[in-house]
Amino acid sequence: MWLARWFDAVLIWRMRKGSVEAICRQTGYRPPGYLLTLSQAYAASGRRDEAISTGEAARRLANESGAPDLARTIANALSSYREGD
Repeated sequence: MWLARWFDAVLIWRMRKGSVEAICRQTGYRPPGYLLTLSQAYAASGRRDEAISTGEAARRLANESGAPDLARTIANALSSYREGD
């Protein structure tokens, strides 16, 4: 668990440095949690369409990998993006 939190902290730091997209590229756009972080970064920067498409990919990957809690979290984020919050 601590390792996942450490990776999250690193991602947040790297996102602040503008390289969350590079991290996702390096991981082949596969870890759904990373894609969720990328979709959140897009949403925060006003890139709504990219936030939605990235979030949808993250939700699909979460479902495929058997992570229903993460898929629900992503679905909630997608609802927020679609509502414009």
